Amino acid sequence: MPVSHTEPQGTDRGNGKVPSTPLFNLPTPAPSKTFYTPLFKSLSLSVRTMFSTPASSSCPPVLPPALQVRVNPGSVTEGQSVTLTCSTTCTLTGSPAFTWYRDGSPLSFTTQTHQLTASSEDGGTYSCAVNGSELLPSPAVALTVN
Repeated sequence: MPVSHTEPQGTDRGNGKVPSTPLFNLPTPAPSKTFYTPLFKSLSLSVRTMFSTPASSSCPPVLPPALQVRVNPGSVTEGQSVTLTCSTTCTLTGSPAFTWYRDGSPLSFTTQTHQLTASSEDGGTYSCAVNGSELLPSPAVALTVN
């Protein structure tokens, strides 16, 4: 059945007459099982990619691990030891790798816990992500180096 549009009652086109016939007709597309399929497949793939859980996680399959960074201590002077820990609410099996970030830039270490001797360049905010879920890093936590 074609879709049509008629101007509402009381409207005219500048000639004082109210039209009673449709202004335009749109053809109705034939029913198709694949009409929305390409878009749906694309969105589905994007959502699965963004929210996929690493194979080494006990989290539900549609949720990434909830992560939290601990910086201990949070404020140090140069030369002091600092421990960075990326903790999760899920049980991670095997030897999962982590991506660490300082001020949004990736760092070279990939372990869940990392110890460093603080220098002035180490000050900033730290976050982490389980490899495979890098789009969803932990909230950032600050390290102050005096």
